[in-house]
Amino acid sequence: MLIFNRLLILVIFFASPVFSFECEVLKDKVLVKKNLTSDEIEHIKIKIKADDLCFQNLVGIMTYVGNYYPKDKLKAAQIFHQLSQKNYPDAEFNYAMAATKRLDQIPEDVLVYIVGIYHKYAGSGNRGIGRYRGGDTEIEISILAKNLGKKYIKSLNS
Repeated sequence: MLIFNRLLILVIFFASPVFSFECEVLKDKVLVKKNLTSDEIEHIKIKIKADDLCFQNLVGIMTYVGNYYPKDKLKAAQIFHQLSQKNYPDAEFNYAMAATKRLDQIPEDVLVYIVGIYHKYAGSGNRGIGRYRGGDTEIEISILAKNLGKKYIKSLNS
């Protein structure tokens, strides 16, 4: 039993650096505006070269908020748009969210896009689950889109 406990501690100790580079962990760090280490940045660059959609979306988020990359909301929206063309649910939502913040967008077009996301992921078996602002809390993209649409409509009325 003692050997097993020591082995378990060693496994957790050596595995934790691997977990710290997971996309969702890094995304949570970025969303709470924590700086990333140089090792984490290098890992992101490697994953982008490997065409990892989650890490590409993360770069879009980092560009949107100005973490490591210069803050450029238009460039971030372009990244989200490119990823949404690949049917990446998180990027589809991020693109819609970015569009709601831009004054040069036609509100009807933004709402059509948001409703499209809702319908695309509200169907059974296609939930498009993403992790947003809650660590381990998983929220369906369709619910996020519905809430975003309601908030956007309220903002248009004021």
